[in-house]
Amino acid sequence: MLGSTYGAALTRRTPGVTYSYSVWSFDGSGNESAPITGHFRLIAGPATVTVPHVASATSSGGWINVTCSTGRSGPRPWSSATAMTPPKSGMGVTGWGLSLSLGRSGTYHLGRGGYPSPLVPGASSTFRAGTRDAWGNVRWSTTTTTTLYPFDDRATVLTYAGAWSRVASTRAWMGTTSMASSAGRVALTVQRRGVGARSFSVIATTAPAGGTFTVYLDGRCVRTVSTASSTARVRQTGWTSATLTPRSHAMLLVQVPGTGWVRLDGAAVALG
Repeated sequence: MLGSTYGAALTRRTPGVTYSYSVWSFDGSGNESAPITGHFRLIAGPATVTVPHVASATSSGGWINVTCSTGRSGPRPWSSATAMTPPKSGMGVTGWGLSLSLGRSGTYHLGRGGYPSPLVPGASSTFRAGTRDAWGNVRWSTTTTTTLYPFDDRATVLTYAGAWSRVASTRAWMGTTSMASSAGRVALTVQRRGVGARSFSVIATTAPAGGTFTVYLDGRCVRTVSTASSTARVRQTGWTSATLTPRSHAMLLVQVPGTGWVRLDGAAVALG
């Protein structure tokens, strides 16, 4: 009975359950009106999507591991719908492109085997997640997350100087690393019409005999980075720059002689 408040709160609601209601009224003499009936159902709560900041952090094969979860347990077959901006290098993307349908708490290997689309080195992809109920309704999250897809150490945008050798490794990003033991240099310049670099990241292998390199941005020394560690660790993001003004930028890595081997696995660039 609502009385004269004309409103009521339904507590302990369950997403996906269909609720029916009937509303009627009585006049001062106790006469009952014809009921008004209806139905409603609650769609599922928001999902979450997780991707690494740099794709190489969780994958060696050249794909992006996208993990999506509805956070719901029980027998009802909830699913997660993950929308992403297409991975394009150097161009801002408006709207949302490819939509992936994932099972609850599932992981999708975006780009594995070129499916559903080839990934572009030097690009970034942005994701958001939603939960789809049994009737196809989707509740989208209001937050997004972005991952960078790095250039492999063999990419032609990297210019090497000095005595570098290439070593195959199944655990490395895209299967190889480039190694130098003395005075190795490698440069990466982002100079594209209407597009600039907002940040650089260096992907490397760390090891007990890991060497040291100095990072220069636009000709200015910004950091000296050691790749030494107690045990060997592959696909490590050894250094990431501060956020840069989006314009043409040049990064140069210079090995410090006598410090040990530098093992370069790739470089990631956030474009803007």
